[in-house]
Amino acid sequence: MTDKIKIELSLKPKYQRTRRSTNTTLGGVLRWLRHPLYHTDQTAMASVRSTDGGYLLPWVGAGDYAKSRDFARMWMMNDDFTGYVLNPAGNKIRLDFPSKTASLTSFAVADNNEDYQTEYKLNGNMAVQWDIMPDLSLRTNFATNLQFREFDKWTGSFPNSNGANLEGFGSSYYAYQLVRGLINENTLNYRKRIGEHQIGVLLGFSMEEYKTKGMSAAGRYYPYDNIRTLDNAGEILVDDVGNSLSDEALVSGFGRVNYDFKDRYLLSLVMRRDGSSQFGHSRRWGNFPSISAGWRMAEEAFIKKIDWISSLSLRASYGVTGNNRIPRYSYVTAVEPVYAIFGNGQGEWICT
Repeated sequence: MTDKIKIELSLKPKYQRTRRSTNTTLGGVLRWLRHPLYHTDQTAMASVRSTDGGYLLPWVGAGDYAKSRDFARMWMMNDDFTGYVLNPAGNKIRLDFPSKTASLTSFAVADNNEDYQTEYKLNGNMAVQWDIMPDLSLRTNFATNLQFREFDKWTGSFPNSNGANLEGFGSSYYAYQLVRGLINENTLNYRKRIGEHQIGVLLGFSMEEYKTKGMSAAGRYYPYDNIRTLDNAGEILVDDVGNSLSDEALVSGFGRVNYDFKDRYLLSLVMRRDGSSQFGHSRRWGNFPSISAGWRMAEEAFIKKIDWISSLSLRASYGVTGNNRIPRYSYVTAVEPVYAIFGNGQGEWICT
């Protein structure tokens, strides 16, 4: 906007829709290469014939999804109408399918299953910097992360050519998750060079907040495959109905002092104080100091005389870091049938 005030703005939207495959769909493909996908008039007639001329599977018809069991006692004929081949020893080997499972083919599973994940995402960032003086600047940054995910799964009823259901009525599962993240960071930065000395001071304050909520539900016994909303389900599966809501916040104050002499000798002091909602009220705050020193040896005259050294530095540091990546609300004392947390109900920063 002006020589002293600068504004940065960025938006990154994203949309993605993915169809996911089940293990059954992926794992059974090779096993079913020998089978037709659908019955024809010829395969339907052959599969229902038994060796005594009766009919084993009267419900099989042209257009049905093929199952391996449909061919368990199928008469396979050569061109001369013999149902066998001869091995090198002259013995007759009957032509038959070795697999007799009642499972549907992978094609049928894939054709009657839909499993979609849809994601809407928006990352936004806005920063304002004010150069108050030549050596003093103030910077404020706002960032947001919005995510909405949908999980929509449908399993059809696998109808046969007569309209009957081979596997029962259809079922569905729906869930969504909404995540909102907000970050605000404010820093005041001062840098000053006096002769061979340079000093830098930074003071900052930041806030982070994340909210997540979601819902899930499942239904079954759909009377029609083309109407798949949960209100059309014959039964809502109570055990699969869920709702979740969680919050997380982090507040931080920090400061840093850097000292540089002759661009060779470096010293840095840092102090942070963080407060996290992941812990109990009396243990939410932690202090994390650190110190480091460095020596750019390559800038020394006696090192510059060594041709095969282009860069050489020595650095040492010591500090304390914190970790608040624990399950949310784990500081709350709870007793469940298989899991329990006992103690003072606070939790605390883990320092290393």
